[in-house]
Amino acid sequence: MGKLDLDTLQWTEFQSSGSQPMKKICCGLVRVNEKTLCCFGGYCIEGPTQPGATFTRNTRFTDGRGWTNEIQFFNIENGVWSSPELRGERPPCANFTLTMVDQHRAVLFGGSQPERNGVNDVYLFNFRDMEVTKVKPVEGEPWPVGRRYHAACCLNYDQDHPQLLVHRGESVDDKVLGDMWIFNVETGKWTELVTPESVKPRYFHSITATSLGLGLTEVLVFGGRLENHRTVDETTILRFELTGPSASVAGPSAEKWALVDVANNDTRGSAQRLSEKRIRQATARASSVSETSDH
Repeated sequence: MGKLDLDTLQWTEFQSSGSQPMKKICCGLVRVNEKTLCCFGGYCIEGPTQPGATFTRNTRFTDGRGWTNEIQFFNIENGVWSSPELRGERPPCANFTLTMVDQHRAVLFGGSQPERNGVNDVYLFNFRDMEVTKVKPVEGEPWPVGRRYHAACCLNYDQDHPQLLVHRGESVDDKVLGDMWIFNVETGKWTELVTPESVKPRYFHSITATSLGLGLTEVLVFGGRLENHRTVDETTILRFELTGPSASVAGPSAEKWALVDVANNDTRGSAQRLSEKRIRQATARASSVSETSDH
């Protein structure tokens, strides 16, 4: 294990101790606070089982590997692993996304579980109360199909109405998906977004979100594999507007999206102009509200 100093861009190896996780891949890792990381789940080699955790062997193979639901905290100051007590249901799983949505909660979505190659389950991890809750679908409301190898990020971290953006992935029948969904953490409801055709179906990729202020959000999509299983290094930036008290996506139609072709350095194209237009509009609205308040 190592850490990267983002000021010096130098790597330093960690000397860790304590109740270390099993050797694994496809697990989740999030920062709980400034000094604590949380490692959860994964596909691993069978080893000592953490108290309160389970390991389910993959019966299709004889290499002793399978899924776990173990959870460990890692203190980045002293390099010590510890085993927290976590109440609630947490499945042995891998290939999921685990995303912090505020200072004490994370959302787990999708992945692979024993006998299930792609699921669409949602679990809410509350690190303040040390409890995991499975989110039940709202009857009659849309819900994304099961998937693995997808990407996710939080659009409005640590705000009153955090939302999880789930992007693409691979379905249960090995189909490369081209959809995009937003999950409202407070209501438990999903909204599917209509995205431009130029944003190709993919899996094994990464995304991250940055707030531009005044209701504008920028999502960067990098890498992954396409439908022909070709690995790509292209970068796409999506900009869209979040409005309303619940920070819902405004008008998920093509004209609300702005694409930046980073590979061709098109950073001053239509996307930049659209962003500047949105900022001017938001500024004008803010000024109007301010003048009304003064009166």
